[in-house]
Amino acid sequence: MRGIHALVISLLINPLPALAQDFNPFILDAVKIVAERKGGGYDINKSFTRNLSYGSGVIEASNPPSTMCVAAVVEVMVEAIKLYSKQHPEIYSKIPLSSWTKGNLTSLRANFYLYEGSKSKGTAHTLERFGIGKQLKFSQLKPGDFINFNRSTDKPSGHSVIFIHYLNSKGERVADFNDSVAGFRYFSAQMAQGGEPAGMGYRNGFFGPCPASIPKPRDCKIIRTDNSYLFNAGRMSDPKDWEYENAVSKVKAGVRAAFEGAYPGESRGFIDKLTALELNRELDPATAQAEMFDGSTPEE
Repeated sequence: MRGIHALVISLLINPLPALAQDFNPFILDAVKIVAERKGGGYDINKSFTRNLSYGSGVIEASNPPSTMCVAAVVEVMVEAIKLYSKQHPEIYSKIPLSSWTKGNLTSLRANFYLYEGSKSKGTAHTLERFGIGKQLKFSQLKPGDFINFNRSTDKPSGHSVIFIHYLNSKGERVADFNDSVAGFRYFSAQMAQGGEPAGMGYRNGFFGPCPASIPKPRDCKIIRTDNSYLFNAGRMSDPKDWEYENAVSKVKAGVRAAFEGAYPGESRGFIDKLTALELNRELDPATAQAEMFDGSTPEE
């Protein structure tokens, strides 16, 4: 009994930390798992290093172990959900398997991958649109957040990554954002550079030209901007706060309202048919934005 009394007193003096109000701890644990799947190669047209279990279903890999950056980010998310499900198996009822596998307007897949017609700005924009996260400024990020960025290169160039921490111009870690921040460390899948094989891995990215002292592998000429189409950042919420179903209902209502505005006076049945066709239509994955995700990370 003395031991129990001592424990109670200890907890009163030093209470357990509050539960996380976001999903970042699970994302970071999942990064460690997925990082072990390095060296599988990079292919812009392939997804996932392996088949991913999702509840009682499977999200199939297209040509494992090859993958690309958006798929790498999604693979981490799915593995994070799997970790969370050990204590909260109900998480799989919050987002259906089809949202990860289909390519229509109300699917996460079409929006994460920037399919034609999705009007998605990137990972964070998708999280907010579907009620499972929020967009943030770069200065508000913390480890385990998400970024889609563009580069000031001659041809379209961008990347989808998981934010690890801030960096100064010497490549040193900066715990909290301040004026010394010159870039950030991230995790994703990318082409080979600096002796590291193509596929899953960490890289240091810098705004503008990379500092000469920073060794390869590195990522240069990232555009720093508040324009969310060019630099989209944000965070996934704690699953207990997800509002996926409500968010999907809003997307559906928006599509219906657009047809009602385009065809005033038409019958309800006519509008219902057009709405259903549009919502079930598979969007084109071969978008102009896809050229940005070729996996290259400029060295200079």
